[in-house]
Amino acid sequence: MSTDEEYEVIEVPVPRITVDLTVDDVLNALAQHADSLASGTQHAPPQVADQLSQLGQLASQLRGQLRQVVRGTAAAQPKPPEDAG
Repeated sequence: MSTDEEYEVIEVPVPRITVDLTVDDVLNALAQHADSLASGTQHAPPQVADQLSQLGQLASQLRGQLRQVVRGTAAAQPKPPEDAG
């Protein structure tokens, strides 16, 4: 095959895919994955097991902190004016 050959480009339409993913979804999956790896790695070096445990703990802490931020943001939102009727 020489470099002088031209290739035909065919465009194929594909449907758009929407993925709704929240930070909480990612953190939950991360914590679950770290827990499952930690429980299944009985022969792993202690440092690896410790890091997996820390990863799960950090994910849990981040989830809690994000929930507090969301609650604080919701509480700080101005209330709509009451309808005077």
